[in-house]
Amino acid sequence: IELFRKACERHQKSYRSCMNGKGIDRHLFGLYVVSKYLKIESPFLNEAIGHPWRLSTSQTPTRQTNLKPTGCWG
Repeated sequence: IELFRKACERHQKSYRSCMNGKGIDRHLFGLYVVSKYLKIESPFLNEAIGHPWRLSTSQTPTRQTNLKPTGCWG
């Protein structure tokens, strides 16, 4: 039970970090995929993707402000 509790605490810490803009791995991976699709070489993305990232499969909230959506985000 203690190991499970520690795992949950670690997961919550990681989840909160992502909610506060500290989880950039998904964004970098998205840019990497698009660069490959467009056949654009990016030494920066190749280097960034080459680092080990901790996998998080939780979905973070998409609405984190009280601003009303405008333009293409509405």
